[in-house]
Amino acid sequence: MRSTQLLRSLALSLFVLSCLSIQSCKKKAPVLPKQRWATDLIIDTSMVSAYDRKLSQSSAHYEPDPRFPQLTPQFELKMNFHYMYDANGERNYPAEERKDVTWHFMNGSNKKLAKNVKMNLPLENETPVYDIPWRYTKYTSPGYEKEEGIYAHHDDDLYFFVHKGKHKNNYRREVITTYAIDDDSVINVFILPHHPDSVASKSYRPNKAGIALGTSLKVAGLFETGRPIWEFYGLFNHEVGHILGLRHTWASNDGCDDTPKHANCWNYSDSGPCKEKVSNNMMDYNSQQVALTPCQIGRVLKNVHKEGSKARKLVVPYWCNYDSTMSVTVREDLEWRGNYDLAGDLTIESGVTLKLYGRMSLPAGAKIVVMPGAKLIVDNGQLHQACGASWQGVELVSDDDGLSGELVLVAGATVEDALYTKMLTTKS
Repeated sequence: MRSTQLLRSLALSLFVLSCLSIQSCKKKAPVLPKQRWATDLIIDTSMVSAYDRKLSQSSAHYEPDPRFPQLTPQFELKMNFHYMYDANGERNYPAEERKDVTWHFMNGSNKKLAKNVKMNLPLENETPVYDIPWRYTKYTSPGYEKEEGIYAHHDDDLYFFVHKGKHKNNYRREVITTYAIDDDSVINVFILPHHPDSVASKSYRPNKAGIALGTSLKVAGLFETGRPIWEFYGLFNHEVGHILGLRHTWASNDGCDDTPKHANCWNYSDSGPCKEKVSNNMMDYNSQQVALTPCQIGRVLKNVHKEGSKARKLVVPYWCNYDSTMSVTVREDLEWRGNYDLAGDLTIESGVTLKLYGRMSLPAGAKIVVMPGAKLIVDNGQLHQACGASWQGVELVSDDDGLSGELVLVAGATVEDALYTKMLTTKS
């Protein structure tokens, strides 16, 4: 027993002496890359700008890229709901049902948005299917906390919807100008019944109906027709699509090459043009309204990322708050010609060049990291913070061999709102 302990002690002593002599047991500290902030920036007048205004305005640059889902995250559109009644408080849902109806209406429409499907047209098409990134959320405006985004109005003159005849008012805006709340930044949804006198007429059809007017929309037929709420989901998404900048596709140019013209059939028939070619696009009049193309999604995102646009003001600004899970890493040479609102950091890997021709906002506290041998070229573009706060700036990383990341500003490029990255001049 004692001899065994002596042998163990001897072995331990030899091991320690070996470690001390050859330094093999010391843990080596990792070699960290050197970092510095890009400061005192000036425009590189030796480079010729490759900026093309017409090319940069194409919605193709805003179509979802499966490599970078962080560039097209899911976002929410703010909404409130107005239930219109006659002076006696009749002709619409009872007060105790409004909250439940609103929830089902909005939740069901969101679920339909979450299930984008393949286009029916053109026949045998190979149009990609991307997730639709927007959803709806009920919004309570300051000063109206008691209503929680659901309002009731009693008005004999404005409570109804008429889509034909001498009292037609579907395009009239009086109910909106009278009762809308924060309609510059919130979608105001008006739930109106068809007028009872119109419903009583044999020539009037009180169908489900909707119309978008500015940032507000009217929905009729939800209560008095007795039709299930789910039948209105496609109609509702269609009208919100108009608010976001989408057009009808069947006869006119809607600005997209992947939405072919067609006969605008409601459903399939036994003969004629509707026998085979029936659209399922959300922006057509059909029984499904379940599909959006890459170009249509790109058109909406183009509007959302345009500062000062109507669509952008309706969005809950996800780009203000930093989220590390939304950081983007670029691993291949790329050109980005659109405008982007990041919610995390941007890293450009070693040896990679990223050319930015548009606007890019970084959330408060975020940074752009340019690894050794990588290059960020901002050509007529803008790096900034879109929410009135500050982001960190551009961090250039160098290795022990002196190879460093590089930031190049061309023509009218600007860097704004950064804590550690400043410009001496923005002149070309």
